[in-house]
Amino acid sequence: MNTKTPARAAPLTRERSLTRLIRQAAITSKLDGTERITKTSLETILLDHLAETNDITPDR
Repeated sequence: MNTKTPARAAPLTRERSLTRLIRQAAITSKLDGTERITKTSLETILLDHLAETNDITPDR
């Protein structure tokens, strides 16, 4: 049974999303040869729907 409420799960969701964003930006920067993470490159990366909408309500 998951005892986390949406409010308690929000920081974890944001942390995981930030980790995924940085990881994807790093991979992309290596592949495109820039080897730099910029604001522009971060804005081009799509996150999962939950992270993009900040909707942390669990599905029932």
